[in-house]
Amino acid sequence: MQQKKNTNPKTKLRSSLRQTIAVAATITVIGGSMATGIAASIPVVSTVIDGEQVYTVRTNRVDTKTLLDIADVECSEGDIIERTENDSVTLVVKRAMQVPVTADGETMEIPAHTGDTASQVLQKAGVALDGDDILNVPQDQPLQAGADLSVTRVHTVYVIDQGVARAYSVKEGTAAQSLAQAGLQLEGEDTVSRAQEPVYDGMVVHVNHVTYQEVQRTETVAYQVVETQTSDLYQGHTQVKNYGKDGEKTVTYRQRLVNGEVESEEKIEETVTVEPVNQEVLVGTKAKPSAVASSVTITPEGTLQDANGNTIQYKQKLVGYCAAYTGGGITSTGKPAAVGRVAVNPNIIPYGSKLYICSPDGSIVYGYAEAADTGGGLMSGRILCDLYMDTLSECRNFGKRQMAVYILE
Repeated sequence: MQQKKNTNPKTKLRSSLRQTIAVAATITVIGGSMATGIAASIPVVSTVIDGEQVYTVRTNRVDTKTLLDIADVECSEGDIIERTENDSVTLVVKRAMQVPVTADGETMEIPAHTGDTASQVLQKAGVALDGDDILNVPQDQPLQAGADLSVTRVHTVYVIDQGVARAYSVKEGTAAQSLAQAGLQLEGEDTVSRAQEPVYDGMVVHVNHVTYQEVQRTETVAYQVVETQTSDLYQGHTQVKNYGKDGEKTVTYRQRLVNGEVESEEKIEETVTVEPVNQEVLVGTKAKPSAVASSVTITPEGTLQDANGNTIQYKQKLVGYCAAYTGGGITSTGKPAAVGRVAVNPNIIPYGSKLYICSPDGSIVYGYAEAADTGGGLMSGRILCDLYMDTLSECRNFGKRQMAVYILE
């Protein structure tokens, strides 16, 4: 008669004269044949194990097929039956199944049988565990239908924080996630390099600490040039009435520092501490009586009379070719180009020098000027001074000619 530890709903009552039923599926039997050497006339207590179901069968016929029939266990193609014999017969039915194995970002279905260990299935999948890699079940655990395996890789990542490198063992994921696993908390606007890159063994990431600071600088406030028309000067002539003077301002910047280095800054406040003094320039409106205007009188005592008849002192007189240019822009000294600001070789005429410029005989007058710019022709010595003028036609009319440059006291 048949005894079962667990009742199977498919179990049917059978008589001792049960007929042999053919097994439709192909069954692999391991560990014994369909017949056995155990004496057929003596009833034997045998065991059939099918997953979690355990059947106890008492019969004097202990061939595999008979034991499966009595236990009402049906096998399918691909199933394996392991048979062991001692004083009794034990049949273990290992059902064919597919086990999903997830590793290294890929999931594959691996053919296996119930009772196979996790280690055996991983070997079939060609997945090796390294170092501290994590498997979701013990490697020696027998698997049943519905089981799945998942491998989580563990990598050594080097985190450089404030110049100090430390090694951490972290699970697979992004660099940003690895910091959280390592117990490192970012503060404020701190960032980590390669944040969204997958980690790998030997990966190096940097923690970038963001701080802010305020700094103050003293900066120049450029003076403005104010022009006033006057009939005391001929058209095309100018005269500096009052020289300008730059002012100063205190500017506060808010700087963003990454690991102590300034990455960017923004101006948040400025205060003018010294007001600039505008430069007043007189612009002639009087029509020229002829193509050449002259009202400069040169005396041998180191003085001359300007176009208005004012006597001015000079400390040095230089004579050489002068040219003219126009077009605006910013001079080498940072001031806007304007009439009265001329280009020089600063090694000969220092920037900021106050000048008076006219032809050697006083017949052509440029007037008062300041050394404020330079250029290639000046540095090469081809010309002594380049005179800024308002229009291109004025520059063409002037051309290139000998002029006297007086450096004033």
